[in-house]
Amino acid sequence: MEYSFKYAFTTTQRNELTQWVRQKLTDMTGDCDDVFLEYVMVMVANGKMMGQISEELVAFVGEPSSSDFARRYNIVLRNIICN
Repeated sequence: MEYSFKYAFTTTQRNELTQWVRQKLTDMTGDCDDVFLEYVMVMVANGKMMGQISEELVAFVGEPSSSDFARRYNIVLRNIICN
């Protein structure tokens, strides 16, 4: 998972992505506060590699969930960018 997204999201794209991230983090942890959500969003905005994002999330959601999240996040990012 050594890839990143360097992309200037529109407001609509960022809102769509934020909603998706909030829902997935809530599904994995039972709750998603604004700080946790922003933490994940900033990692993408700063061009972190998906592998790095996955590693950062291990402490919060565990190994299988963090890898799964990064894979799904990649798909959602591509869909948002291409639409």
